[in-house]
Amino acid sequence: MNIKMLLFLCAILIISLTACSQIEDTNGDDTTLVTIDDEKLASTSISSSGSGVSSNSVRNNITLINSDEEIDFDSLTMDGGPISGVSDIMATGLEEGQYLAIYVESEIREGNLEIVLLSPDNEILYHFDTNGEDVVEIPLGISGTYNVRIGVESFIGNIYVERIIE
Repeated sequence: MNIKMLLFLCAILIISLTACSQIEDTNGDDTTLVTIDDEKLASTSISSSGSGVSSNSVRNNITLINSDEEIDFDSLTMDGGPISGVSDIMATGLEEGQYLAIYVESEIREGNLEIVLLSPDNEILYHFDTNGEDVVEIPLGISGTYNVRIGVESFIGNIYVERIIE
């Protein structure tokens, strides 16, 4: 094998090993985020990495035809991990005056988890309770895209999210 080929393979290996790193859970049994804060949760620049995650989604109502269309779900179930980073897991397009309710159920087996609802202006409207059930209602919302976003640090567990639009 020539030296250029060996260097190329080493570079690929190094890149692949560093690109998929997990954010270490440094606070033991406490499941609150350590390195990801509200500023990162509300940022327009997000990224995450994970492995061993299975998901199942239901999409009966199409509310978006844009870049968020791929996460325009009526319900979503995620299970497994580990996952680290910040990721949008559901997007909903509302017209002015529509009602939105988001139900969340989560179980944390390892790591840290935060689930938030973002307004069309990328402001955090609500922090969902984790390791249990929670619901938030947005009566007569303003038009725009509302995102359910997760912040995770070495998270292993499951998340269920469901929306109701009227």
